[in-house]
Amino acid sequence: ISGQSALVTLHNAYGETKHISHNKGTIENHFNIAIDKNGNANVIMNSKFRGLFAQIRQAFRKRKYHHRNSTYFMSTFFPVVNIIDYKISNSESLKKPFEIYTRSNTYNFALAGINKLILKPFFNKSNIYKYLRYTTRKSTLFLYRPINEKSVYTYKLPKKFNSVSIHKNYSLTKNFGLFNVSIVKKKNSDVLNVFKKVVINKNKINRNEYQSFIEFCLALKKIENMNVTLSLQQ
Repeated sequence: ISGQSALVTLHNAYGETKHISHNKGTIENHFNIAIDKNGNANVIMNSKFRGLFAQIRQAFRKRKYHHRNSTYFMSTFFPVVNIIDYKISNSESLKKPFEIYTRSNTYNFALAGINKLILKPFFNKSNIYKYLRYTTRKSTLFLYRPINEKSVYTYKLPKKFNSVSIHKNYSLTKNFGLFNVSIVKKKNSDVLNVFKKVVINKNKINRNEYQSFIEFCLALKKIENMNVTLSLQQ
């Protein structure tokens, strides 16, 4: 019945609504991060929530809470963050994706040395880990929310690291889903491009494939927690 209209009646009022399948929904994040020589960062974020994940718009119904909740949302990524500007779009319309735009700065984002810069590029972690509660299961695991995530990070680095090049790709495909990750910085460029996509295309994981699901999640977690080091001392 996904996508079908329904007539809802309440007392003397009525209205039309559309059913949204709980198996559908995406989160799409775009981050532009400029890191200075001290490791501090200016961050521009644009996040789009579709389907079931767009329920987050309920926290932004009232305009007076926009700044507070935007700050809270960013604090899930950074322990210390200062919101400079923000914009909330489609907080009322259910036909368009709910969007949060923020411009902020954060401190000690990267560990900066004289000839080295160390950072964790994946500061927004996948939602998949909430399902890792047991090492084994005797019954089917049901995913009450879809996993369809895409994150694009564009890092602007101090120019002294222009000579450094990085090319790393990771991917894993199972019968229940996949992830793709790339970390690329070209030589003579001050831009580090990072991409992450995680999709689980089933709403339940059978007991006989749960161990494979755990291995999938742990492989992704290892990548998300990795450090990227840019060093002039090759």
